[in-house]
Amino acid sequence: GMDGYRTFEEIGKLDGCRDIPVIFLTALTSTEHEVRGIRLGAADYIKKPFECENLLARLAGRIEAGRKLRQKGGMSIARRESLKGLLSAREMAVAELVAEGRSNQEIGGELFFTERYAGNIVSMIHQKVGSGTRKELKQYLRGEIDRTGGGE
Repeated sequence: GMDGYRTFEEIGKLDGCRDIPVIFLTALTSTEHEVRGIRLGAADYIKKPFECENLLARLAGRIEAGRKLRQKGGMSIARRESLKGLLSAREMAVAELVAEGRSNQEIGGELFFTERYAGNIVSMIHQKVGSGTRKELKQYLRGEIDRTGGGE
């Protein structure tokens, strides 16, 4: 009895499911509906009718982005381990790219987010780790400083 938006929100509340990328595949074709889905955190929003080739290409891109993230090493191993309980999987993915020096626009492109949504996630990471500047956050994630706010 729930619509897709409500279902998406409920899935996000389940342990181990919060960070699973969800793609809306829907007959709701207005820009308003698409924006709502993306703002809720959907990985993508595909309107019906859709081309199978388009769907497969988007899925392949999503899988490839995940694979690339797992291979990159911008964040130090120790820092990654220490942040596991603090950051969600989505935030960890963004943090990896921040550690590599990527901009919000680049992060959005890599993870199929809007630049604004990527920026919102970066802001959440700043709040959670207590960093003031992006440079400080990057240094912290790389393990170049032990705590934010300066200090070694």
